[in-house]
Amino acid sequence: MKPKDKILQIGCGNSTLAEQLYDSAFRNMCNIDLNATVIKQMKKRNAKNRPGLHFEAMDATNLAYDKDTFNVVLDKGTVDALFSAGSEHSADLTKTNFDSFCESESDISSFQLFSETERVLMASGRFVCVTLAQPIVLRRVLCYFLKKSEFSYIVRMHHVKLEKSFDMPTFCLVLFKMKAGLKLPTVFETDFGSGSAFKCKTADQFLVEIESFQKLYFLSRKVTSLKGESSGSVFTDMMSSEGSIRYRCYVVNNQNVKKPSYAVFVCPQFGESENIWLYLTSKGRMELVCSHIKQYSRVLLVMLNPLVNYGGLDSIKGELSSSVMAFAPDGLPASFKTPFLSMGTVIGSEVKILTEFSTEKTDDSLSIIKYSKQTEEETNQYSKQLISNKNPFNFICSLNFEDDSDKLTAFKSCELSDFEFLVALVICNIDVKIAMTNHKFSVNVFGIRFFALVAFFDQILSTSIESRCFEKDKELIGFVKEHFVDGRMSDDCLAHVSDCPVLNSQKVSQNKMKADAVVLDSDWLFSVGQSDESDEIDAMKLGQQLLTQISDSLLPTGCVLMRLQDSQSWRETNCRDVTFEEMNELVMRMSKSVFTHVAVVKMKKWEQKLLILSQSSLKSLNVFDCGIKFFKSQFSFNPEQLQEIVEVIKFL
Repeated sequence: MKPKDKILQIGCGNSTLAEQLYDSAFRNMCNIDLNATVIKQMKKRNAKNRPGLHFEAMDATNLAYDKDTFNVVLDKGTVDALFSAGSEHSADLTKTNFDSFCESESDISSFQLFSETERVLMASGRFVCVTLAQPIVLRRVLCYFLKKSEFSYIVRMHHVKLEKSFDMPTFCLVLFKMKAGLKLPTVFETDFGSGSAFKCKTADQFLVEIESFQKLYFLSRKVTSLKGESSGSVFTDMMSSEGSIRYRCYVVNNQNVKKPSYAVFVCPQFGESENIWLYLTSKGRMELVCSHIKQYSRVLLVMLNPLVNYGGLDSIKGELSSSVMAFAPDGLPASFKTPFLSMGTVIGSEVKILTEFSTEKTDDSLSIIKYSKQTEEETNQYSKQLISNKNPFNFICSLNFEDDSDKLTAFKSCELSDFEFLVALVICNIDVKIAMTNHKFSVNVFGIRFFALVAFFDQILSTSIESRCFEKDKELIGFVKEHFVDGRMSDDCLAHVSDCPVLNSQKVSQNKMKADAVVLDSDWLFSVGQSDESDEIDAMKLGQQLLTQISDSLLPTGCVLMRLQDSQSWRETNCRDVTFEEMNELVMRMSKSVFTHVAVVKMKKWEQKLLILSQSSLKSLNVFDCGIKFFKSQFSFNPEQLQEIVEVIKFL
């Protein structure tokens, strides 16, 4: 704003903003409010010292001024108060594109405030709105001025730095009104304190930039309130201009270091399986900061999206250097420069995105990436990973190939995740200890997430173990077969759940179709044959039915190996109105109601647990007394490995 501008402040209330502007040489200013009593008080308060400051009782949705009267219409809080209804649904709004939102806003009368603001604004005038920018408010403002209005606008968003900071950032939204009849593409710009404006191409990109900054601000405020306690769960996602996750940042404090010190640690983009727990779990991040990066009181751990080519550590430093100080502890010297650390592994290495895929059954899309890495023998090995674009840090499926021709490599034990390795050991032990004449051990695996186990058994124990993976999504099955199944694996190694004997009573009734083991995720109990709206009683009943079917499909000596999800995975993949603890308790009740014997295996590094269910005694099978060695197939095991993975086994 300029001192010579003619300014209208709507909803002035008893705020001192008008007085502060008047004292700063803005003398051509009118202030209105619907409350006549407040207007009378403001006139009396300013009559002597500010005789040129005007106050009038007026409805902002029915202004008495002529059109094209003001250079600036100013608002501080009125729009937030009038348009915040429905803010409890903000999480859903952020997932809805802007055009779809505008189509649902059909009540033109609710925009009367904006149409009056637009009417009294001159050409090249500005609507200046000081706002908290709640998702519902910001979308409604933009919906009118960009979709309902006959004028074109330039849209800018600035972060307002206040002397006293609050938990939510304050913004100044400025809309520049173009001349009538001049229809131009909308220009979007953001400036959050870097000194230069960032241009956005679309309204959706503009909204993502603002919401990413809000998350960053909220996390920085939360961090400043920490008193040194473990904070592995405090994180935020920094989004790209296209709306995808670019960085995930975790803040971790080290109580052992008393003097304020700070560093940024950039995690390897493709961590080795034996070390990846250090970055993906709260326990691992604390281990990394307190036992390996020991000299800093606070570390910002930055995870890289596997789908992004970053161009190396220097490029990452250039992107993050302006924002990482938001998380620094108090007490650092004014000349402090943030050190960037890494493990020395290749960061931002060249990633080849082979293809993307989505189905109607999910609001997520999947990508397959391929990258090369050097083995201990200094030869190149290619890895393929199926990744969720919604949560790219959670690999759905990962297999290694000998070369670029997509021929599967022989598996080594370390290339299975700890959980997959543990499941493989249990199955191998049962296979050895209850071997039957002419009996080929049968394993049914539910879900693409465990497909690596099928590939493992096919390579290592194909003569004694027959395994199949069953998936709910037919399109996903074809997608994975095309990119992950090579010529050595049978075509029916991956099939639809409708072909699974567990869910087919006629096949189950034939003893020859019964299985020795079933592997599944606990989430499958709540996703087969029911909706997200199912209440706890229905979930219990339907889960028991599925477990009963599974029990009936097993041989007397068979068992179920179920993964109990960790809390972070549960929050990211489930929308049911129950807590993680309640869901785990429900799974345990269902399991004990169907199976006679239950064992829980707690892992050392990971929060997830292995649940073993059987109608036969698990202690008598002694499934963890393992001495298996498959040297020719490059797979071996020794008891020390089990001690590194398992913390405790509890028989219920």
